[in-house]
Amino acid sequence: MPKDTNGRTLLDKIFFPVIGLLMLFSTVFEFWIAFSLDTELCSKHMNSPLLAGIALALSFLFNGVWGYARGMNDLLRRVAILLWTATITLGVAAAGGAIVQTEFFSDTGCDSDQNTALHYVSIIALIISVSLPHFYKSKGKHEAKGEYKKVANKEKTVDKTNAEPAVVPKSGNKLNYFYDERI
Repeated sequence: MPKDTNGRTLLDKIFFPVIGLLMLFSTVFEFWIAFSLDTELCSKHMNSPLLAGIALALSFLFNGVWGYARGMNDLLRRVAILLWTATITLGVAAAGGAIVQTEFFSDTGCDSDQNTALHYVSIIALIISVSLPHFYKSKGKHEAKGEYKKVANKEKTVDKTNAEPAVVPKSGNKLNYFYDERI
């Protein structure tokens, strides 16, 4: 696959925007489901999809804060990822609860056919958008170019501390390493 000057392929460039779009679709679908249930007969079933939509929308905020704080403020980054994890988990659980509620629509006179397919589309989009990024290995621009490689073994670094990355000038077959204790 062709690469740009930073060593990134087209898949590298579009992967996370597509994941964000799937998450956005799922969030919008949950709000759509919730507000389509805002009728006299169905209003008691709108809480789960509404909670899912709110939690997923908040997860965008916390994910944005996490992205903003990367490399700047460690405490803010850690709090943001904690809150993102909590809201995304709540959103997924509420979306699952919303799909289970469709089984009880007939008891209250709700029309379950209008939302069941949308529930499944939303859940599938959520599964893909939450799990696939944990499978896909993204590379930083320096790592993609082969300028250095992250290693978990401190002994493989070139007598440098974590504060001063061990980057060996690129020459011949030498690999350039730095130590990252988060690995």
